[in-house]
Amino acid sequence: MSVSAFPASELDIGRGFPRRGTLLTEAGHLLPAVLLLYAILIPQEVRVEVSGVTLYAYRLVCFALLPWIAARVFRGALRMHPIDAVIAIGGTWMVLSFVMVSGDLQGFVSGAGLAIDVLVPYFVARVTIHNVADMRKLLIIYAPGIFAAGVIIMVEAVTHQPIIKPLVRSIFSARAGFVESSSGSAEIRLGLRRSEGPFAHPILAGLILASAGCLFATSGLRKWPMWLGVSCMLLSVFTVSSAAFLAILLGVGLIGYDKVSRFFTFLGWPIFMVGAAIGMLFIQFASDNGLIRFLLRFTLNPQTGYYRRLIWQYGTENVAANPLFGIAFAEYERLSWMNASVDAYWLADAIRHGLIVPLCFLVATLWALFALGRQSAAATSETDRHFMIGVAITLVVLVVIGFTVSFFGGVLLWFYIVLGVAVSLLKARAVPWDKHTRVT
Repeated sequence: MSVSAFPASELDIGRGFPRRGTLLTEAGHLLPAVLLLYAILIPQEVRVEVSGVTLYAYRLVCFALLPWIAARVFRGALRMHPIDAVIAIGGTWMVLSFVMVSGDLQGFVSGAGLAIDVLVPYFVARVTIHNVADMRKLLIIYAPGIFAAGVIIMVEAVTHQPIIKPLVRSIFSARAGFVESSSGSAEIRLGLRRSEGPFAHPILAGLILASAGCLFATSGLRKWPMWLGVSCMLLSVFTVSSAAFLAILLGVGLIGYDKVSRFFTFLGWPIFMVGAAIGMLFIQFASDNGLIRFLLRFTLNPQTGYYRRLIWQYGTENVAANPLFGIAFAEYERLSWMNASVDAYWLADAIRHGLIVPLCFLVATLWALFALGRQSAAATSETDRHFMIGVAITLVVLVVIGFTVSFFGGVLLWFYIVLGVAVSLLKARAVPWDKHTRVT
């Protein structure tokens, strides 16, 4: 195999993996992002408890990368954007809220652990991704891993037998310092086992596979990386999760709209965003249930939808009572038969940390979405423009699903990696044609 100059619009990845000295050499600066993405695929059964903080594989990688991030930022490797400051404020408030509620060192440690899960993946993406070419290389390297996770989920769903987590527990549970956990949901839907593979929950598994498929579908890659990545969207169906189905519907719909808008210029993204805003306002004020409850209707289990409505009802009451610093790890007030989980990421953050944290992260995300939409119009090729829109679409999918699903574990890191990529593309340096490569 050899590396040759080629326009991004003709980016063509050959069959098989690049030999040593080609793509992997060019992508050496992406190693921290690669380590973090593959750490997400390691089951949370591999973990250790230290001073009250649970260290999963991805969190160990995050801690290991902290000095590297600090050094790179100190050396000027990060081209700062105001969104970075908003994210940093949100992360700092996560720690401050726990300190204010707990009032001791343990509160600081717990808050810092949660903040690291947000800040490290975001800033790793910001420091490592410089342009769309970097993101394509990262997807090529990640394609085999995320596809393998999807295949495991499919086999578990069809056979009704968990595979990866029992294997991991058999290896690690007997080792000192490691903690064993349950094998996850064994619910059967539509004749399939709700499988999570290496992820923490079937819902999270379906969401990360479906959203990753959106990125690959718009990346401009070809042959095996594209097919492996797009297949993840189909494999997410085997989680039998409403979140996966909604993510596929939303992602495919937005990608389709982008393609149609290229033929009908009056159907541009500004028109779409205005129409979407009007539609959401209409649902919020014209319907009896409001926007959030409207989204909760898209569930395979009506009882689950009803339960999530109760979570929003009692959760917002708790936020109103503790708007500044939240309640940390305390259980929110609710009906006696409801459990303590909050199946909505933005609401869970507000309950735990107060309103400042989710507002910072939502403002940063919306800012990145609108700015990336403007930036895509100046892309040097249609393929690059489509990829930038694809990153924005992936963010939209994750933000919307975040109102009905709680992000934790790998999906939380995945969201902030994608957000970091979006902001990096806003500061991307122009890449000459000869910097876009193909493996032939």
